[in-house]
Amino acid sequence: MARVNTAGLSYRQFQAKQTRDRIAAAARRLFALRGYTDTSIEAIASEAGVSVRTVYTAFGNKRQILKAVRLGFVFAAETPDLMRAAFAESDHGSRLALAARWTRRQLELGAGDVRAVYRSAAVADTEMAVEWEGVQARYRKAVRRLLADMLDGLKPELSLDDAIAVYMALTSPEIFRELVERAGWSADRYEDWLAGALKLLLIRD
Repeated sequence: MARVNTAGLSYRQFQAKQTRDRIAAAARRLFALRGYTDTSIEAIASEAGVSVRTVYTAFGNKRQILKAVRLGFVFAAETPDLMRAAFAESDHGSRLALAARWTRRQLELGAGDVRAVYRSAAVADTEMAVEWEGVQARYRKAVRRLLADMLDGLKPELSLDDAIAVYMALTSPEIFRELVERAGWSADRYEDWLAGALKLLLIRD
């Protein structure tokens, strides 16, 4: 799950982390199979091979478990590192190539499925709806920063909002599923295609 430096952990802390990771992995499987609403804490505990009390002690509630699942693939995809590298990159093409890399890595790790769980959870749980709205807002803010810093290099007919809309459409999980899962493209081919499409449609000639 979320990347943690375990070198400085005590044995008890290391065990606790392993238990949290096992619970989150079990929850992710059940959320994908049954949906967020129909997955109980009891079912998660059984799937993870721990007691219900252990689940509550580790996370408190299902919302916190789903958050751990989301952060798990974000860090596994090295998204924060790739974003920092993209924001520091002055070459517009290289910046978009890094964006294609983090998109590919997230989607091949199942970000689309986790997003679907969040959307379904938001329908049934008002607190989840607020959290999901916040997750989307933070991501859109990051995309705005990515593109605003290269505004002088965008196609002249595109406003910043237009560019963001194009970016969000091209990086959608639906396109990944169509090309990789249905058409059988490799993840490498998808990443190359996405980087090329972003450059073609966003960067001025």
